[in-house]
Amino acid sequence: MEYLPLFLSFVLGILAARSFTILMTLGQLGLMVKEVEKNCLMMFASVAESVAYIQSIKFQTMTDLKLEENVIKRTQNLDEHNFKMWKNSAVKNLHSSYPERFKQEAKYYDWNTAMDFLDKVYQQNRIDKNKK
Repeated sequence: MEYLPLFLSFVLGILAARSFTILMTLGQLGLMVKEVEKNCLMMFASVAESVAYIQSIKFQTMTDLKLEENVIKRTQNLDEHNFKMWKNSAVKNLHSSYPERFKQEAKYYDWNTAMDFLDKVYQQNRIDKNKK
């Protein structure tokens, strides 16, 4: 009995099983990255909405307290600048934390494109739910 074909079949079986496992793992990792990305963007949007609401209350309170208009305007400009910087750095940090293999999968590069992407995700989810 020749053992060489048997041994080669065994080795090829191991290689095929490993290759299949690696492909499945990569596919699952890709799906996980996309899901984490969506969830992070949804959290960013939720936090941004809350901060914007809190800022509006802050400025209304400042107006109600009859603070000087220039103080309110300076505070508003500073808050808007800091908020814009936070939004863009949050998206950049999310993008930079992608695994190298999936960096090209990101469909956004700043806050506005991230929110456009999130809008498309919401629309796609609505379309998918209506089909069911």
